[in-house]
Amino acid sequence: MIHTLHLRGMKGASRKQNLTGRDIIVGQNGAGKTTLLQAIGLSLYGYIPGEGKTLDDTMKMASGNSLMVGIETDDLTVSRTFTTKDSKTTQKIDLFPLCSSRTIALKERRIAEVLGRCLVMMDFNEFIKLSDMKRREFLYALVGEACDTDSESDHAEMIKNILMEKQQSFNESTDPKRIETYNEVVEECAALFEGNAPIQEELETAIAYIKEQSQFWKKEHEKAVGAAQKISEYRNNLEATDRNLDANRARMMLLRDDEKKIAGEKATAETINAATVAKNSRLETLAKELTEITASINPYSAEKIRAEIAKYTGMLKTVDNRVDIEKLNTQLQKALVKMPTVEKEVEVRRDKWTQIKASKNIRYELLRKLTSQAGNCPLDKRIKCGNDFSGLINETRAEITRDSEQLAAIAASGESLKATLEVANKFVEETRAEIARLQKEEVDASRHNEGVRATLQTFEGKLKTAEGFESEKTAKINAKTEELNAMKPESGDAWPLIDLAPIVAMETENAASIRELVSTIEEQTKARNALLNQKNSMVDGVDAEHRLSSWKDVGEFLGPKGLQGELVKDVLDPLKAAIQLKLLHMGIDKKFFFQTMSGKGKEVFQFGWEHGGRRTLFDALSTGEQLLLLIAMMTTIVERLNPPLKILAIDNAECLDRGNYMRVIDGLTKAGENLDNIIICGVVENLNPADVPGWNVCDLSIT
Repeated sequence: MIHTLHLRGMKGASRKQNLTGRDIIVGQNGAGKTTLLQAIGLSLYGYIPGEGKTLDDTMKMASGNSLMVGIETDDLTVSRTFTTKDSKTTQKIDLFPLCSSRTIALKERRIAEVLGRCLVMMDFNEFIKLSDMKRREFLYALVGEACDTDSESDHAEMIKNILMEKQQSFNESTDPKRIETYNEVVEECAALFEGNAPIQEELETAIAYIKEQSQFWKKEHEKAVGAAQKISEYRNNLEATDRNLDANRARMMLLRDDEKKIAGEKATAETINAATVAKNSRLETLAKELTEITASINPYSAEKIRAEIAKYTGMLKTVDNRVDIEKLNTQLQKALVKMPTVEKEVEVRRDKWTQIKASKNIRYELLRKLTSQAGNCPLDKRIKCGNDFSGLINETRAEITRDSEQLAAIAASGESLKATLEVANKFVEETRAEIARLQKEEVDASRHNEGVRATLQTFEGKLKTAEGFESEKTAKINAKTEELNAMKPESGDAWPLIDLAPIVAMETENAASIRELVSTIEEQTKARNALLNQKNSMVDGVDAEHRLSSWKDVGEFLGPKGLQGELVKDVLDPLKAAIQLKLLHMGIDKKFFFQTMSGKGKEVFQFGWEHGGRRTLFDALSTGEQLLLLIAMMTTIVERLNPPLKILAIDNAECLDRGNYMRVIDGLTKAGENLDNIIICGVVENLNPADVPGWNVCDLSIT
């Protein structure tokens, strides 16, 4: 039994839900009822049933970049964590008791061995909206494993053997190509059965594929029949257009050769003209530059520039305070060396003054006692004492006088030392200020000189230009004249261009001939290909007819009138009897039935119950009756599959009045006595837990 469910980061929900085995989950829309059921399915299967099986499909339910779900059962605890990082999603599975293997596949196998993979989860509101065929698919998906007695059986080989046996129904006169095509279709169909899913599920998939193939080859056959009717029309046109096709293709080759030669001549001429245009442009540029250089004049006066250089040279400052700074630093260091000694002397006198002051205070106290307690003991005035203490009093007074003299001397020498220390501190401060002033004076002078030198450098450059202007001008004139004379043609001032008009005319004429011939060849080729394609269509039409017939045969052999019908009967007959027992156990005196064929032999899928000789289909039952019937069916299916962990979950079961709701709960209690967990979810207001004994009621709206 599942007794605890965990989820974190799934559809915005994170919670721990305790389960008792018989649980009713209520709450308003959006409270998270369906999310709990989906979390159980995700814990068991590794994907959310009905929402896609890939990791990316699962992460669509995540609130962020990670999602965790897990269940705790009596035998195994399962935890799955899905994480997306750098657009890649991974899954981690944790099991307790621990699994010896670290691979996902073997952990999945361990989950299947201990718990099974049989969570029957049904959305009641959605189920009643399904068509007959969709209901059949839902039920077959649940009970498909029941008709797979050997889960390791080779479905592909079984299907192939069945279809090849049906080949014996062909007549001896059957076209061998028809038999060959049928065998190919059998191989293609058998490949659809991988044997890793229930045979009913694989049959459903295969029959859908067979229908697609039948429709495709029907259209192909119709195309081929229509194409054959046009062959005669193309045959007459072909004789008129195909006559000179080879000759025209040969002429086209000659025209293409001429096209290449003309293109080569044109490209060569265009290259020469481009070089000529560049050369003439350079001639024009040289002539213009020569004129400008010849007319140029010296922009500077050498005499004025020399005067400016002399002026700024005189502005340079020479400041060297190194000797003064070094002298001041020496004096400063001497003062700094003496100051600690003076400070120490001050400290020694302060300590001595404190010591003598303390002794003086003690003597004062002794003198007070001796003078104020005459006739009594100095230590205790209550004791009479006749001793004479006058000598001690005089001696104490003398010592107090000596202490006062020493204190005065120490104070005087201390004041002298303090004055010396103040003078030293002032000297240090003034010396440091003077050193800073001298250093600043040097820095200011250096910065001033840098600005002056920058100005001098500018004037020196101008002076160089002014002094060398005439010689540089003459050199430039000579160089430009020499280059101009070397580039000029022998006659004229510019080089002549090649006339491209004759080449362009040849190119245009050749291109027109090619376009005309291309159009002719395209029409002739189209006519020839059309006839060839139509001839091929006749052959393709026969193949399409064979394939259409083969897919129809395979569909009939495997469909409701063939293997699928036999399997349905094998599954539904015992299932019907088991459901009938469930109804009786629930106190419902009705006869259950399945109907898979109509009176006219058409495939249908309906079910319901019969009472008093009158059959009532599922859709005609009341809402409460529908849910009771489904309970009988679903509990029967879970018990028939007999997994280690038997779970039935019904979602959206709120469409019931109070009376029918209690009937349903009572029916679940009786029908599901062999199930480990029954969970029923719905928007049910004011449900009193006392009205449903044996059931745990959890209201998600208030938790």
